[in-house]
Formats: sequence, structure tokens, C-alpha cells
Amino acid sequence: MTSFGPGFHGKVPARGDFVGSGLPRSFVEPFDSWLQTALAASRGRIGAAWERLFAASPVWRFALATGVCGEAAVAGVLVPSCDRVGRLYPFVIAAALPADLDLASVPYALAPWFAQAEELALEACRSDGTDPDLLPGELTFLGRPPALFAGVNPVHRAQLEAMVGDLPERPSLWWTRGAHWVMPSMVACEGLPEGDRFTAFLDNGWEQWGWSDRDEAEVG
Repeated sequence: MTSFGPGFHGKVPARGDFVGSGLPRSFVEPFDSWLQTALAASRGRIGAAWERLFAASPVWRFALATGVCGEAAVAGVLVPSCDRVGRLYPFVIAAALPADLDLASVPYALAPWFAQAEELALEACRSDGTDPDLLPGELTFLGRPPALFAGVNPVHRAQLEAMVGDLPERPSLWWTRGAHWVMPSMVACEGLPEGDRFTAFLDNGWEQWGWSDRDEAEVG
């Protein structure tokens, strides 16, 4: 499926287990498999402080190129959350990106869409937040990321590559305004972050967990 969403997947305090709607298995299965592996690796590296760091970690916005998690390019937000009994796991709102766009433009051209998606995700993750049964209706108002541009925007690409370097062939982009221990950052890599690299999303240890200096940059 190359056009879908917005939908959601993950855990929220209003439910005792995973919730999800509007996202195809072709995205959810590889993304969830990667996320569970990344969380386990980060827990092993951080140890006793993991729960505290996870709970205080920032919202991460992301854009995935075609083929990273299914046939579609995908945009979304990842928020630290938990279920009703306190088991920690992120909550994700995501949608397919319009075809024929340059991924380097996504953080800039779609900033209003990301801001609205982030607001909805944070509200769902509050202890008294949005009932997951009502969230599909809320996401209808969000809509899919608009097709505001096509092709390469040289200004956007120059801005992005000044922060993260040349993009790999099948990139994923991740950026955050930061929170607590994690500074405002933008990173890019081939595919999804492998091995211990996700650990830096929680503790800001970019060099320690395999990111180069060039990968990290402050964003507005």
C-alpha cells in the first residue's frame, strides 16, 4: 500500500495493551520489529536509568524514504508513552508521504503537519488524554501530509545537508526540539538506525552510540 493514514500504533495510558488504527501491516510490522529491537538494545546499554530516560525523552519527528518501511515514503512522530499498567512503549502517528517529493524538504515544508500530529500524539499519551476510539476522527482533521512541493528544492536540500551531510540512498531522517537530556538534533542514516544507535535518542550520546559529529545538528 503506497497511500495510507494518518493512523497510529503503540501504547497509551487509556488502554492495557497496544492500540492501532489506519496503518498497513506493510509499515507497522517492520517498524514495530525495528522499534522493539532498538528499545531492547538501548535498555541493555543504559541499564537501571533506562525507564527514567525513556519517560523523559523528547518527541522525535521522522521521515522515511520509500522502501525503508514498506513501499511508501512515510512521515510521522514518535512519542514516549506507556499503557494502563505502566509498561513503557512509544506511541506513533504516521502517514504516507506524497509521491515524487524530495525527502530533504519534508522537515521544512511539512512543519505545520508535524506540529499538529505531535499535538495529537501528546494529547493521546496523557493519563486523561484522548480515547483511542475517538482518535481516528481526530486524525481525519489532520489529514495526510499535503503535496505542497515536488522534485528537489535546492534550498531545503542545502539546509539539510549542511546539518547531516549527503543523504544516503535510502535515508531515514529524525529530528527533535529536544527535552531534558537530549539536545535539539537532526540525524540521518541509511534505513532505520541499527544496533545501539537509537540509544542516543534517549541519552544524547551521539558519538558513543555510533553517530558522527556531522550527523548531529541543532534545529529550530
